[in-house]
Amino acid sequence: MLHVPVLLSEVLEFSQPREGEHLLDCTFGRGGYSSAFLQKDCQVTGIDRDPYAEEEAQKFHKDFPDLFGFKLSPFSRIGEMFPPQSFDIILFDIGVSSPQLDDGKRGFSFNKNGPLDMRMGSEQEGGKTAADLVNSLSEKDLADIFFYYGEEKAAKKYARLICERRISKPFETTLDLADFIKENAASRSRGRSKIHPATLVFQALRIVVNDELNEFAVALEACKTLLRPGGRLVMVTFHSLEDRIAKQFAKENSFVPKISKYGKDDITDHINYFEFLNKKPVTASPEEIKSNPRASSAKLRALKRTMKT
Repeated sequence: MLHVPVLLSEVLEFSQPREGEHLLDCTFGRGGYSSAFLQKDCQVTGIDRDPYAEEEAQKFHKDFPDLFGFKLSPFSRIGEMFPPQSFDIILFDIGVSSPQLDDGKRGFSFNKNGPLDMRMGSEQEGGKTAADLVNSLSEKDLADIFFYYGEEKAAKKYARLICERRISKPFETTLDLADFIKENAASRSRGRSKIHPATLVFQALRIVVNDELNEFAVALEACKTLLRPGGRLVMVTFHSLEDRIAKQFAKENSFVPKISKYGKDDITDHINYFEFLNKKPVTASPEEIKSNPRASSAKLRALKRTMKT
């Protein structure tokens, strides 16, 4: 069954795809968005660092040999992979995908056992695993990660307990860490909370393992040159840190200098790269959230590339 991504109708509404236009799908995943654009007779280039996404892309090569292409890479490299003004639409869907969560061997899920890995890329890409971080970082560094990247209120407590436990038994599997956090969570988190007590800790580790926030920020900067005049940039995020980057990027690059009382621009050297397509983020409808609870935290921001360089 075809994967239906979150906010699909809204993504199409703001991107306004036209026949012959070129989309860069920076988070290909299972190809839900790409499929919708291919149905509009757009040319599509998919990017993903996950080798499992490359396997899915082979089906698209077969069905759309003249319209679809794929590159296995972190999307932070798009600025060096393509020449300026290559695309009419650039799309981001930031966060972990359902296939990654569903496969226990990937190490993202706190509900399925597997190695405590969390790397989105291939093993050849290298980098530290979540187990490496949990078993080697100082108590302070772990607490900072849990607090800043997971916004976990009990960050210091979990960091201290993890450092005490790993002396006798290092953490190696997802369920080992998830169950340990659940056992040490406050009673209200164990029993009455709608989310698993380990959710925010796992989120924080995943973000750091994959350098997700920096990857996103670097890729957004590249969009300023990769989009053609009039091109659209659509960003779908799932938690506050990602949305903050999207919001700040939009604000800084769509700023219109105020006219001072002396009739001169307050900022004369600012380049207005984008126009806002929506000032406030778009969220999922109650109907979509009911059918896909993951959509409840999704926010969409969209920008249009100005005609200026």
